Amino acid sequence: MQGVEAAARRELWTVLEVTPDLVSGTVLAWGLRPPGHDLWSEMMRQRAHLGTVTHLTLQELRGPAAGVQLAEPGSLMSVCENPQVLQAAARAGAPSPLLCTSGNPASVGWQIVRELLGSSVRLRYHGDFDWPGVTIAGRLYANGVVPWRMQADDYFSAVAMLPADSRLGLEGVPVATPWDPRLAAAMHEQQVAVQESLLEVLLPDLTQTLRLSPIDR
Repeated sequence: MQGVEAAARRELWTVLEVTPDLVSGTVLAWGLRPPGHDLWSEMMRQRAHLGTVTHLTLQELRGPAAGVQLAEPGSLMSVCENPQVLQAAARAGAPSPLLCTSGNPASVGWQIVRELLGSSVRLRYHGDFDWPGVTIAGRLYANGVVPWRMQADDYFSAVAMLPADSRLGLEGVPVATPWDPRLAAAMHEQQVAVQESLLEVLLPDLTQTLRLSPIDR
């Protein structure tokens, strides 16, 4: 099918970090408050004050946001894979910033990650407990992003929250989880995919004042 082939091409471009255009790929941003006094930073702080979710694109990052500091050095920025996590944070009015890649990060996602890490911003990431999700986590981990609530114990807790009659099986190719080798073993043993079951744990992380190192999560 043409739509499937187009999606596959975009996925390949993303994996290779080749950018076919500047507006298709987006990162959802909640509560992003750049510290600068330029118009774009002021606009983003105003959107955060209004409780508005922003779609960031490469066109924006290479235009009005080019060279702009996205967050204070040393601050903690959370990143998630699933848009439902960001939506829940927005509904709860979470005071802490949250970025969402909506699956495998597009080129804009990788640019934001590089800019934030290059500015000494601490990044932590939570993805779905399925093989694609931990694959993404592994790629981010290899680039300096710390997994967030993605240990084996977190997975076991999430599986326990799922009703037995609504559990989804794991699909895809198993991968290693170098930040916690027990996680891959636990997923292989349980064969259960987990997507949004940790919301009740993630949201408190975003609604409290975050002073811990992300490795403590």
